[in-house]
Order: sequence, then C-alpha cells, then structure tokens
Amino acid sequence: MKKKQLKAWTLMATALGVTLISSELGFQGIPFNTANHENVAKASGVTTIWQSQFERDIAAVRDAADLSCPWIRQTLNITNINAIRDNGINAYAAGDIESDTFDSVFAAYSESLNNAYSQIEYNQDKQGLMSLYQYFRSRFSARDQATLERDLATVESDEDWDDQATDLAAFADDLSGAFENYARDVSHLEDDTKPVAVTPNKPASTATPRLASGRIYHKNSRQVRFVNGRVGAKVTLKNRQHQIVKRVTIKKGTFTVKLTKKQAKALNRGGKYFTYTVQEKHHRTYTLKYAIR
Repeated sequence: MKKKQLKAWTLMATALGVTLISSELGFQGIPFNTANHENVAKASGVTTIWQSQFERDIAAVRDAADLSCPWIRQTLNITNINAIRDNGINAYAAGDIESDTFDSVFAAYSESLNNAYSQIEYNQDKQGLMSLYQYFRSRFSARDQATLERDLATVESDEDWDDQATDLAAFADDLSGAFENYARDVSHLEDDTKPVAVTPNKPASTATPRLASGRIYHKNSRQVRFVNGRVGAKVTLKNRQHQIVKRVTIKKGTFTVKLTKKQAKALNRGGKYFTYTVQEKHHRTYTLKYAIR
C-alpha cells in the first residue's frame, strides 16, 4: 500500500514558445507508435467498435500493467482486466477507478502516480502509461493531442521525479478525458465476420436532450444548477480526482443540487472542473465536465 499522502497537484504554466514533443520521438525519448491500426476508428463520432479492435485494446492494457509498479499490477490484475473485457461495449463508457471500464485504467495510473514513493515506481508507471498513450493517441482529436503534449512538456520541465510524478498524474487525467471524447458515441460492439448491412441500421437511442450545466459555477459555491434534466435520471457528482461527492435523482428538468460546506470543498478539489455522470433508463450512461470559475 502507498505510504505517501495524496497531495494537490499544480499545473505549471507552459510558455507559448515551447516546442511541442515530436510526433516521432516522444516523452523522454520513448518513440511514439504512429502506425495506423486496421479497423481502428478515429476521433469523435465513432459508434461501432470491432471485436478484434476490442481484443487489441484489452491486450494493450494488459501489456501496460506488466510494465508498471506492483500496485498497478495488483490493481490491473488478470481478474480485473477480464472484468473490463466481460463488460463489452460498456467498457468504453465513462467511469471511475472502481468501474469495469478503460477509464478505470487511467484513474488507477493517476492515483498511483500521485502516491508514488520512489523514483523506481514512478519510472515503472511512466513506461506503462506512455505505452497506453502510444497505443491510443491516433484516435484522439488534434485538440486533445495538443493538450496531452503540453502536459508532457510540463513534465519534461520538472527538475525532480516527485514533481514529474504529480504532473504525469495530471496527464493521466487528461488522457482519460481524451479517451472519453473519443468513445463518447460508442454504442455497438460488432463481430468482424458479420456481413455489412446494405441498409444502415437505425442508430441506438441517445439521451436527448442531455443534462446541461446551468450558468457559472463559482469556486466553493454550495449550489450547482442544472437544466434539461430527464425526470428519474440519476446524477453523480465527482471531483477531478474521481472521488464521488454526491448522488441525486432528478425530479424536474431545471434543478439545483445543494451541497454542504464539506461537499463543496471536496467537489472543488483538483480545480478547473468537476464531472457529473448521468444514468437514464434506455440510454447510455454519459459523463460531462462542469467548469469551475
């Protein structure tokens, strides 16, 4: 078990003149894998995942875990990785560290790096996390890739491994966000051997209108406003460190979630934004960000 206490991380400002990491030579000399994978769908708007791609994605997680520190290897053991595989298409949904999703993998790295107590552990987790980035990065939007490369430039500028570990944990959080953006519309897992239908299938039902944030949330405010809610849906508020702060059930379209002073402080932990996950009957679960001003 980690002995070092979890500490708040601080993003270091990166000057506009800093050169972004090369697409061929990656973080600390680790080369990026720029090869295109067959049947790999790119960026947003992806709705179908092929079974062969799914199997490769699971294998990438298993390979990354083998490179990482003992805590990651224990957290991402064969039983837990198989649970992600058994979750099927729902493995691409947003989730926290306790869920059977790909998101739980990135959350595990964030927690491990935030609590790393030796440079050996940090280096092991860095190798595992970077192998995942190399594998998935071709699916991310240009904007998300730019954000991730800026994160890595920040890590490069740190002088000691302890600061590098903290900033690489922030990179893991943004990597999770990039993956969520890529997989946001994924709703079908399809066998590669199935014939292509002549007439496109009707897309699966989506949650429309989606629950949206209302106005501006000010830091440490004890009220969070939402609009366009669907009665009966369940909403879970989490801070940027993936900690659950409050759960509510929607009773009307426009509503306000009231927080205690302790809950407001917890929700703001990590800064910049928190997330809310919405679960509705007959619709896929989705997670969105709520900016903190």
